[in-house]
Amino acid sequence: MIYDARLQNDIKVANLIHNGNWCWPGDWLSRFPALNQIHYPHLNEEIKDPTIWVTKTGQIPEYSSKNVWKDMSSDYPRVIWRSLIWFAQCIPKHSFVLWLAVQNRLMT
Repeated sequence: MIYDARLQNDIKVANLIHNGNWCWPGDWLSRFPALNQIHYPHLNEEIKDPTIWVTKTGQIPEYSSKNVWKDMSSDYPRVIWRSLIWFAQCIPKHSFVLWLAVQNRLMT
């Protein structure tokens, strides 16, 4: 969506608000009518925004990519063939193709 709107990757919410109103790009309001229902936030530029992750259980741990990964990947069961495909000396391209084969996802 950011690419389609030709927004810069480092755009901030404050860049989309002007005089207390949203300034959505181009045809976004017709493509995404729900944008009309979003109230603009009251921004205080003197306060730095924190990065927060709320876990599936509703806890708010100290943010780290490790904690996010643990929370997102905890639902998936370990597979017994994992170490046969992904090991220290593996060639990633070969492992990926083998992984696709095990998943029955090769496009051949």
